Amino acid sequence: FLKQSPSQSRPFLSVFIQTEAFNRFITKCVFEPDNPDVKYFNEKIIQKLGRSRFTKAQPTPFLNNKDYVISHEFTAPTPYIEDLGADKKYI
Repeated sequence: FLKQSPSQSRPFLSVFIQTEAFNRFITKCVFEPDNPDVKYFNEKIIQKLGRSRFTKAQPTPFLNNKDYVISHEFTAPTPYIEDLGADKKYI
């Protein structure tokens, strides 16, 4: 995988493939191919490849489905920080 990647991407990818997020995504791809995250990822790749003038665009029914459209957003309240010590540094 890394050898086939562009050389400028290898430092990032070598660290990224060791993360828990990457491991969980690959596990979903293998064991939950119908998971919305996996379908979205796969169809975005198909959509991107279909933009080329040299290939025929493939259908992406999941991306065209309106069932998963974000219908509302929630703004989280700002955290209460009055009880934090002023002499401490929080990161």
